[in-house]
Formats: sequence, C-alpha cells, structure tokens
Amino acid sequence: AFILGSLLAVITIGILTPLASRWVSRYVGTNLRYGGKAFDTDPQLGPLYKSWLLSFLIALVGLGIIALIVFMNLSLILPMIETPGALTPEQQIPLVISAVIGYIVLFATFGIAGLFYRAGVRNIAWSATTFDGQHRMLSDISRTRYTWIAISNVIVTLLTLGLMRPWAAVRMARYTWEHTGIHFTGDVGELFSRIEAQGSAVGSEFMDFEGFDFGF
Repeated sequence: AFILGSLLAVITIGILTPLASRWVSRYVGTNLRYGGKAFDTDPQLGPLYKSWLLSFLIALVGLGIIALIVFMNLSLILPMIETPGALTPEQQIPLVISAVIGYIVLFATFGIAGLFYRAGVRNIAWSATTFDGQHRMLSDISRTRYTWIAISNVIVTLLTLGLMRPWAAVRMARYTWEHTGIHFTGDVGELFSRIEAQGSAVGSEFMDFEGFDFGF
C-alpha cells in the first residue's frame, strides 16, 4: 500500500495520488483495533480528488511563476545555449538570482500543495472511519492552519539546530488531536462496559482513570 501506492502516484505525475491515498487509508484504518473492537475506513475518491484538485492548482501556480521567470530571462538563456561561455560572470548574476528564486518558488508551492493535500486527506479518511461498525470518527483540521504550523515548525527547528524539534512535534500533535473526535451511537458507558467485561486490558485501564476523556 505504501510503496506501490507511492510509485503509482509518481509514475502518473500525481494524477492517481488520491487512489494511492485511499489505498493507504483503507489499509491503516481497517487494521486498527481498540479493546477488541475493529475500525473500518472507506474514504471515497470524489472528496479525495476535490482535495487533490486544490493542491494541483497551487502547484500549477508555482509552475506558472517559474515559467514566467524563465521567459523573462530568455535573452540571457538563449546566448548561453547557443554559445557556452558567451556571458561574462557579471552578466550571469541575474541568471543565478533567478534560479535561486525559481527553486524557492518550486519548493514553497509544492510544499504548500503537499501539506494542503495531507490535511485534506486526514479529514476525509478520519471522517470516513467507523468504530465497532457504528461509532463515527471525525476530523476538521484547517488546511491553512495545519500548513502554517508545519512550515513554522520546520523554520523554528532549523533556526534552533534541532533543539526545538520536540516542541514542534508536540505543537503539531496537539493541534491535530484537538480537531479529532468520535460521534458515539447509543450509550458510551455500555460500550466500555462490554469492552471491560471481555477482559481487555485496554478497557480495564480505561475504566480505572476517573475523569479521563476518551480519545485517540
């Protein structure tokens, strides 16, 4: 699911990425257990492609900016192609600056597109997950907020030479799980009583914690 799905996404230039995401989500979701009770995940391709389309448009914007940079420097690029060494080092400076800007735009837009897509897939996959065949999971993280936290975490981690990496990990975990929940059908007390009665260590430990909020 992870290796072949990723390969499928790459060889189709991202077009089948939602299919790969569905494959991975179904594999992970259908193999989760809690207190002997099974989860089931079946995200639909329609919502996944809607999330993918937004990321695709963001990536297209980045490619458009890069194409504009190349077009603006054609008067310098063509002489170098026709006659290598035709430009002096001073004349090559604008090309170097443009290349650096192009790389920054490329990594920034594709990074943002990837983070937007990851957040969208998480919402779709979790919201398409059921527990014990009836209790529905949900996720409502904001794609813009998620992207900001991820990018700022990387910047802080780099600036502190990795010392703030634990803080960054906790910051991201706190945000994602604060926007994850479950909608119970029926009496939640009866559910955990059944889990405890089955002799599940997980269920027993859960029932021993007074005031402990249910969560994953």
